[in-house]
Amino acid sequence: FNTSSLTRMDYMFNEALFLTYLDISSFDTSNVTNMKYAFDNLIRLEKIKLGTNWHFLQNCALSDSWIREGDTTVYTGEQLINSYNGSTMAGLYLNNSLAYAILYSNNEMVFQRGSKTDPTKGEVLDIYTDLEYSEYTNADDLPWASQRSNIAKITFKDEIIPKRVSFWFYGMINLTEIINLENLDTSNSPS
Repeated sequence: FNTSSLTRMDYMFNEALFLTYLDISSFDTSNVTNMKYAFDNLIRLEKIKLGTNWHFLQNCALSDSWIREGDTTVYTGEQLINSYNGSTMAGLYLNNSLAYAILYSNNEMVFQRGSKTDPTKGEVLDIYTDLEYSEYTNADDLPWASQRSNIAKITFKDEIIPKRVSFWFYGMINLTEIINLENLDTSNSPS
């Protein structure tokens, strides 16, 4: 896939609503003159891989905040667009704004923004995403359904705003503690 002659990328990935991973590390965008709306409405994008020949244009927008894998610097979408230099910044960027639920071997599930794990909580058993866009209508639809009877503690590290909370804690027979429940914002859930 040779992109070195490409001049227009406007609307290229716009409204790819279920896209979670985008590897454009092989793209050479040195001749591109239009990226308008190329990354708009990528509401589930978790990871984007950028390469050495990638160049953002100022007429492009990237929402959310991003962190390069193995780094600690967090960039807003605008900061990443304005500062990206392929020779020093190429790599995999993780969406630091998406909501994740991370289940650890100590039977704690942590709801948070970004997918950075906490090694003090034990081995990561599973990482669940798509929490704020899916409407689970029964207990077996929940991504953690097969593990629910093992979960003993839930921590809401960051604010989570799901569309629906029906069945979220259903069948958690070993649940003894919920920390920071005030970070579960149900304002978008149907009454």
